[in-house]
Amino acid sequence: MPRYNLILNLPGFTIEKVSGYQPLILDIRYTRIARCSHCHSSDVRKKASKIREVHHELIGHRRTLLRFKAYKLYCKSCARYCNQQFPGIAKHQRATERLQ
Repeated sequence: MPRYNLILNLPGFTIEKVSGYQPLILDIRYTRIARCSHCHSSDVRKKASKIREVHHELIGHRRTLLRFKAYKLYCKSCARYCNQQFPGIAKHQRATERLQ
């Protein structure tokens, strides 16, 4: 993992932009391959996207907000729809597991 991503402690994410002061806003991007949450196949099609905002642990006594794009996926293997899942962030949660 590159040194500039050690601040996140989330696998597969890279920092693209830092802005704000309170809260500190990190625009990040998920770099791993999207997979179906049902059959774990990588043969998926991205249907729609939304900007997801998740609270993260404090950095220097400042609240941190992560912003990234999450996709709705259609799996060609099992013919089911699912939302993209991320390591370190539970399903339907607005905070990372490290903050909770």
